[in-house]
Amino acid sequence: MLAWADGRHETPGETRTGVCPHRLGLAYTPQVWIGQDRVDALLDDEPVVVEFDGALKYMDQDALVAEKIREDRIRSRGYGFVRLMWADLYDLGLVAARVRRAIDALPRRS
Repeated sequence: MLAWADGRHETPGETRTGVCPHRLGLAYTPQVWIGQDRVDALLDDEPVVVEFDGALKYMDQDALVAEKIREDRIRSRGYGFVRLMWADLYDLGLVAARVRRAIDALPRRS
């Protein structure tokens, strides 16, 4: 994991999340701006955002609503979304399936 550490990650959860794309052979860039919104990571080869969600962040109803609005704004720009929590990070097959679903759900490009 240390070989994949990146100082742009802002939390331990984001650092641990970053291991998943590496293990799946996917390139990504941490802390990318999409319009007015910064996302935890963006796959380099597909317009798919990967976000780590700690549960405490959403204990506040206003934070939950703001995050939903933010996600909708990013999706409206044509990006897919993968949200991961701590438990998800221990199941690489689950992460791979979510990434694949997000890619498959993207509007078809010609």
